[in-house]
Amino acid sequence: MRQHNENKSMSPGSALDQARSRRVLPRSGLRTECESIDMKTSNLFNARALTRPLLVAFSCASVAAAAADVSDIELRRLFEPSTSERAAEAEGKIYIYEGLRDIDVQRAMDEQFGRVENMMFIGTIKTDETGKTARDSKTGVAVTSDDGC
Repeated sequence: MRQHNENKSMSPGSALDQARSRRVLPRSGLRTECESIDMKTSNLFNARALTRPLLVAFSCASVAAAAADVSDIELRRLFEPSTSERAAEAEGKIYIYEGLRDIDVQRAMDEQFGRVENMMFIGTIKTDETGKTARDSKTGVAVTSDDGC
């Protein structure tokens, strides 16, 4: 009978069961299954916690870059229209410029006056006397002109 108990304590299953119940590392230096599952779950939750802020950061960066690209395209169209854009204006087409700075709109009025009838400006961003974007003191949002549309 004594020999039977020694065999039982020497069996790999019982040593592993003891290691699991005490949550210690087995002699091999490997983590128990329970610890591995806890770590995987913990890492999964940590990864999920980071997902949303990272997506927001990348989205904001890409939106800002896209907005800059659109602004550049509109400024090019406003001051250096292509032949096809000029032809469309000659046919009476109107182009709506959105979100340009008020100083760019004023420049267009001065330099492109002959084309003004084919332009419409909405959501024009107001600037201060230095040319920087005017911002609402409470919200920090860029101030735009209210054209009543």
